[in-house]
Amino acid sequence: MNGFKNVKPVVWEEAEELRKRAIAYWEKSTGLPYNVIETPDPMIQDILDASIRELYQMRYVINNLPAYFFGPRYYNDYWVLDGSFVTEAMAMLGRLEDASGYVDYMLLHQQPDGRIQCMSMYWKETGIALVTLYRHARLMGDKGWLRRRWPQIRRAVEATEQMRRYGTSADPQALNYHLSPEGFGDGGVGFTAEFTNNYWLLAGVKAAVEAARWLGETKDAEAWETEYVDFEQVFQKAIARDAKTDGQGNRYIPAIMGPAVPEHPTRGQWAFCQGVYPGRIFAKDDPLMLGTLKMLEAHEVEGGIVEDSGWIGIWAQCGSFYGHDWLWLGDGQKAARLLYAFADHASPVWNFREEMPHQIKQCEVFPFDRGSGDMPHVSASAEFIRLVGHLLAFDRGAELHLFEGLPAEWLKPGMTTRLNGLVTPFGPLTLELNVATGGNKATLKVAALRDPACQKIVVHLKGTTQDLAPGQSHEIVLNLPETY
Repeated sequence: MNGFKNVKPVVWEEAEELRKRAIAYWEKSTGLPYNVIETPDPMIQDILDASIRELYQMRYVINNLPAYFFGPRYYNDYWVLDGSFVTEAMAMLGRLEDASGYVDYMLLHQQPDGRIQCMSMYWKETGIALVTLYRHARLMGDKGWLRRRWPQIRRAVEATEQMRRYGTSADPQALNYHLSPEGFGDGGVGFTAEFTNNYWLLAGVKAAVEAARWLGETKDAEAWETEYVDFEQVFQKAIARDAKTDGQGNRYIPAIMGPAVPEHPTRGQWAFCQGVYPGRIFAKDDPLMLGTLKMLEAHEVEGGIVEDSGWIGIWAQCGSFYGHDWLWLGDGQKAARLLYAFADHASPVWNFREEMPHQIKQCEVFPFDRGSGDMPHVSASAEFIRLVGHLLAFDRGAELHLFEGLPAEWLKPGMTTRLNGLVTPFGPLTLELNVATGGNKATLKVAALRDPACQKIVVHLKGTTQDLAPGQSHEIVLNLPETY
């Protein structure tokens, strides 16, 4: 049963015929962006290709706009968070028209008070939407697109300001005074005063400030910067007040406000990961941010996935959230290892289940009802695309960093990695990295970037870096040290 009105039982013979028809359809389909990212690892490439296909297998057209839902059954619906990552994945792959339409589908969920929100008391969605709007405009390099949506952005920022002064948030005695209202945290965190909504609301105001500066909307930028500084100061006081210490001595930010020690310190921390990146609300030396990551490290299982970061056991998709944090903080090789931990949780047909139990012994097999959520889990597919793309090309302000998270496994003799127009904030990126048969050198070809806003390209390989001018093409030979 899938909730559709025309549902009916299907016998096995009919099911097999439907399967064959579906395979034939997708095998004949042309034009999907399978070759934008080419890796030398067949497993990673198979998962990438399956991920791209699954985004389009869940494509609907609603109100004449493309809508990409997140599963065939439980999650055959729309959420702003998952939608934001699907939007970025499609934009990175060059499907800007599809991605833009999906952003406009997101804006259909703007409420009369300015909130962009689908779920009840899930305040973070307005912040997610603001980050998505700015990020998408930068990937397109289109100020006009963003300017046409500026009235909706203003209303969303105003709604965020109102949230900080609404309900318990207006009570000076409340734990969440001038923070997010009590709300739904998700991932094991119910309706309470908690931090998960605050991560994204802060990130949303930060993105709005940056967007205003990009467009030259000086008054908005100044007003929203004042709001952000106040919000961030209140937030820092609250996390210092509520910080906990785990059994390994790591001082960390709990998901829930107040004195109670949570039974599972990792629950709800997927939202913390997103506050680090793409939210960028913490300084890179923030002690509580670093302590929280250390706490999460203490709960790594099965190659590096954080256990119980969602509702139960293993949420493989969180490997991307967590991996992006380490990439942002400069540990690209840990991020690369997390890509493989994520990949190792794919099914034999290269897609993902939302959550599953922690495997205690090797080759342990669980029945279907021991998992949670949909199979396939389409937002995990989007995350896989994002993580692979960012390991190869990651923007840091006015710089584009290449291969910061390139897996060591991809530098074996004769291997080739290619990007064929991967979309970055500085325009489409085309490059090719060929490792020589001897394995001690590699030839890199990089096409010129079109956006003069990029100040430099930084190439990372085996612990070394080299700067390239972004406005011209390059073909260079790089030495590959034996150690990494």
